[in-house]
Amino acid sequence: MKMREQAEDRLRECEEKRKNLESERNAHQDNFPDDGRPFNERLEEHQKKLEELNNEVEKAKQEEHEAQMELDLSLIHISEPTRQEAI
Repeated sequence: MKMREQAEDRLRECEEKRKNLESERNAHQDNFPDDGRPFNERLEEHQKKLEELNNEVEKAKQEEHEAQMELDLSLIHISEPTRQEAI
């Protein structure tokens, strides 16, 4: 597989992962547990999970950014051999 195709595939995977994590985070944010446990216990658990999901989303955004940079670099690499004169 060519470098560009690999970079495009990685970018698509990163975008999908980020979108899935954002959906999971949003669903969690909207669903506060009501299971009979003390409020503070539920709140603490809910906030901890939300923080974990936020961290995962940020990590996924960084991976997506890196994948976009790889794609950009692969496009530069492709254009190099066909360039007629130095930049």
